[in-house]
Amino acid sequence: MDGPTFDAIVKRLGASPSRRGVLKGLTGGLVAGLAMALGRHPVDAKPCPPGERRCKGGVCQQCCFDRQCPPGQTCPDGVCTTGACQPIPSLGGTGCAGNGQCCSDACQNGFCCNGLNDYCATHDDCCSGHCENDTCLPAICKELDGACRQTTQCCSGLFCNGGVCATCIGFGDNCQDNTGSCCAGTCAGICVCVEGTGPCKQDDDCCGGACKGGHCVCGPAQTPCESVSSCCDGLFCIGRCCVPGNGTCSVAADCCNGSCTGGKCACTPLDGTCLTDGECCSGSCFFSSCS
Repeated sequence: MDGPTFDAIVKRLGASPSRRGVLKGLTGGLVAGLAMALGRHPVDAKPCPPGERRCKGGVCQQCCFDRQCPPGQTCPDGVCTTGACQPIPSLGGTGCAGNGQCCSDACQNGFCCNGLNDYCATHDDCCSGHCENDTCLPAICKELDGACRQTTQCCSGLFCNGGVCATCIGFGDNCQDNTGSCCAGTCAGICVCVEGTGPCKQDDDCCGGACKGGHCVCGPAQTPCESVSSCCDGLFCIGRCCVPGNGTCSVAADCCNGSCTGGKCACTPLDGTCLTDGECCSGSCFFSSCS
């Protein structure tokens, strides 16, 4: 472009007649255009609210990338989130402790489940316990001895006990809503055996396995035991038999290994049966064996 033509353009645009000024303006426009092409944001853009940052497209979000979240969290949809939701069992769900952990927002008996008319592959996928043609349908109760995974699958008056519908609740199962329905023992939130000389109706009620005269029979010294609950008061289950507290003894018969020295039961040699490190001469009890 020759000089006269350039000056004519400047005059027509009403700009400064200075060629240097026009060139400066054109250069600024090119820089701004380049910035927009590269995804930069104008310097006069409004700042994001506190706790947010500007992400792709100029959108304000809590995070743009996973690395901007605290350890253990990811950034789906611009929000830092802890872990991923749990699916139903047939889709790989491993369990839940509350509704909020489930993609279906429903946690039942420790597993996520889908509601009516939702997808399923097995009965366990449905909160109703009834799946047909890949769809969760209203529950059909299981009769006595019918296979179950949760009590809601059993007909009224029955409980899911050991994988089958039964008339009572087994040891270790929740009994809070049915405190008098334990098959044996007593209800303490869950069904447990009766310790010591507590009241009983049958041998199975007692941790020691013996019920006489309406009370559990506790294990005296030298009685075989699996836990302290089956030993009489003042005795402890050490080395799989009931012994006085802390392994103290008066006579050899007080000790499981038949040896009382200086008022204490002798230590258990290598490979001997044990429950605690203190029982072993080596000071190490590993998988119920002195090592």
